Amino acid sequence: MVRAPILVLALASAASALNLAAPKSHAAAPKSVSRRDVAAAFAALSTATLPRPALAESAARAQWNAALKELDAIVSDFDGIQGGGDGIRRRLGTVGTTSPLFQIEKACQKLLGEAEDPAEFADALEEFMLGVGRVDGMAYSSNFAGGSGKPSENSAATYIARSKKELVVLKVTAAKMDKALGK
Repeated sequence: MVRAPILVLALASAASALNLAAPKSHAAAPKSVSRRDVAAAFAALSTATLPRPALAESAARAQWNAALKELDAIVSDFDGIQGGGDGIRRRLGTVGTTSPLFQIEKACQKLLGEAEDPAEFADALEEFMLGVGRVDGMAYSSNFAGGSGKPSENSAATYIARSKKELVVLKVTAAKMDKALGK
């Protein structure tokens, strides 16, 4: 577990900050560590940021380009997607981790700094993520449609058709993002 070595380092640094050391002889008594000192060490530990591998801009750009291709593929393959609503969601990246759209917002946040029009890109990104949520919501709802209510409005096919309409709108938003990003 990673936290144990970090805890040891945090406590060691707190001890060195307090100038705590083992006594050189029995004549000198060590300074006691109070609960406040331990709490300060834990506070330092909780606010310390660990180095994490960052998504490089080139990797983020590659993911964005792959995501655009996947959106085109989803639209063209839409009627043949296996698995119903969950199949659509899997391709959209909201179920599973294999789609290039999986965690696309993180990649786009990385691309924000290199966009030709960062404000337009950020606005379109917000709209894009809301669109992903709408497509996902309609596809998810198709899994539970039927039963009560008007069958023409509460059927899996109706929700999947709504999901496709939202997907077309999502592609328009993705085009706005790509334009704001520049090439």
